[in-house]
Amino acid sequence: MINPKNNKNHVFRPVPFRTALCAGFGHKFRKGPCPLSNFSSHRGVGYVCTIVLAIIIILLGLPLLIGGVDLAMLGGSLYYVIVGVLLVIAGALMVMDKSSGALLFLLAWVGTLVWALWEVGLDGWALLPRVFGPTLIAIAVLLVLPGMRRRATPISARSV
Repeated sequence: MINPKNNKNHVFRPVPFRTALCAGFGHKFRKGPCPLSNFSSHRGVGYVCTIVLAIIIILLGLPLLIGGVDLAMLGGSLYYVIVGVLLVIAGALMVMDKSSGALLFLLAWVGTLVWALWEVGLDGWALLPRVFGPTLIAIAVLLVLPGMRRRATPISARSV
């Protein structure tokens, strides 16, 4: 074994994790590409935040959908059914890392603002419970949207 302190010709170069992992699988003794060459390096913190947010959106959409169906059967508004469906679809698309899911959620958010203004007018206290929560989620969606678009762009097409 070479001791780097005694060998003046030795230069320590850190090896990328994927390369070390491929070597750990004995890849350098096999022909062909490393089995991890297609390993998704884009699955970082931004991806995890997107998945967590998508699951939250789905979990918010399901009760809206189920309760909305009950309300609609009693002769109530279809708003909850429509928004519930949009949220479940948007969350599912976001789980698949599709930016169209984020855009669909933002469309539902705009629809919520229109519905809230139509229902209660400009009464701030009446608007607050209808738009505050969806607006917070919309801000979170806007924060993860650039990462979703960046992950959707092929590395070769990105500007350096």
